[in-house]
Amino acid sequence: MAQLSTSTLERLPGLPAARLASIPFAAAALAALLRAAKPKEVVFSAFGMREGQMLELLPPAIRRQDPLISACEMALERTGRFSISGLELLEWLTPAFPVENETEQRLRLAICLLSEIGWSKHPDYRAVHAYHRVLRLPYPGLTHPDRAEMALATLIRYGGEEEDRMVAPVRALLDERRLNRARATGLGLRLAHTLCGGAPGLLPQTKLRLTDKALTLEVPSGAAIFLSEAVDRRFARLARVLGVKPTLLA
Repeated sequence: MAQLSTSTLERLPGLPAARLASIPFAAAALAALLRAAKPKEVVFSAFGMREGQMLELLPPAIRRQDPLISACEMALERTGRFSISGLELLEWLTPAFPVENETEQRLRLAICLLSEIGWSKHPDYRAVHAYHRVLRLPYPGLTHPDRAEMALATLIRYGGEEEDRMVAPVRALLDERRLNRARATGLGLRLAHTLCGGAPGLLPQTKLRLTDKALTLEVPSGAAIFLSEAVDRRFARLARVLGVKPTLLA
């Protein structure tokens, strides 16, 4: 960019007009700095020095909080429709994710916390609205693939189709493992909210179990409240994504 003319820079999308004159000089200065310092890695902050200074002034207990999870919890408090907790959803779904590291579970918790982010929108475009909202969350602690996985899982949670043209660029950020995790998380949340209606305390009365051959959903004997055509259909879809057969025990 240090070698580009102003007329060339003007044609590049996304560059602020006020910065066009200084960009070549800034790029040249950065290049010289990299040659001199020879760093192994360069990190660009999405925020600024003032935010960093504010963070340093916070009490240690607050600084130790996960910025992503804290932000999702705050969003849940502001926009959540029901009082079912993200941890309740996380724990209920955990048997469907037997091979999962700490980073993956953290991201799944964030998705669970935001699983009602689109409840106030019209059903006809709820999935698309929730997808875009999660994709553009102004939260720290996320990589681009993280955002893609969260957004895709949220889209599927609301019944959206991942084959939609608007999703294709986002899907390209994910490998097959992350794509399958997004599908399973989204379908699992769709099933969970169907079972409990978002009300706290109902979901733990049911249980998921995953083996090499089957995904089993256990519901209390005689508890017709948990059984419906929608539950059967969504449970079968989740089992199919996990590559096993669905088994319902009532």
